[in-house]
Amino acid sequence: TEDWIKVNLANEYGFVKDGKPVYPDYRDATHCRDFELIPGLGLYIGLDFGLTPAALFGQKTPMGQWRIRRELVTEDTGVVRFANELKRFLAEHFHGWPIVSITGDPAGDQRQAGDNDERTVFQILAANGIKADPAFTNDFSVRSEAFSAPMRRLIDGQPGLLLHPDCKVTRKGLQGGYAFKRLKVSGDERYRDVPDKNKFSHPCEAGQYMVMGGGEGAAVIARPHKDQAKQASSFRRLRGYAT
Repeated sequence: TEDWIKVNLANEYGFVKDGKPVYPDYRDATHCRDFELIPGLGLYIGLDFGLTPAALFGQKTPMGQWRIRRELVTEDTGVVRFANELKRFLAEHFHGWPIVSITGDPAGDQRQAGDNDERTVFQILAANGIKADPAFTNDFSVRSEAFSAPMRRLIDGQPGLLLHPDCKVTRKGLQGGYAFKRLKVSGDERYRDVPDKNKFSHPCEAGQYMVMGGGEGAAVIARPHKDQAKQASSFRRLRGYAT
């Protein structure tokens, strides 16, 4: 495949895909580059939970560009330990930075099995000084499109989403590590309806919650209504009705 040739023969940074990438709009040469965050502009943080919790850290510029600067990816980490690691990471990399929102997987609003005091993830985070809120929906189509939409934008000649090369796991995830698994069936290629859960899925889904905290999810839901209104207006003009 073209990806195999780039990685193994052309010595280019890439990822040999196994499955159908969730984000085919991501182009590494376009979206991944060195940059620094804008001083004084607030942070957006996205959180994905489970036994391999992850966090993404970025900004949304006044023009609407998303700039993802850092990732925190863990393995076999409980909620309390993750909360402590998140506090340490914030103190090390973002001391004194204003935080606009911390948005997480809504599943974290359920009580944790095995937690003696039956607290939710968000309650455990709050007890450790991290005020996070659940995303307003966990609908995969909404959150995946919320993250994909900025990749298709151009803002003053710049891509609507930038990813720093320091975010190595997220980078590989967007290149195809975060993917729909191929089904072993004869005939046409078929894939699962939801992506595989793996080390690449967690930071990518943290990115979904991050941008939803910045209004991208609401924009996705509002878009069909705007499109319907535009179509209706066009129909009325074609039929000669007053608009």
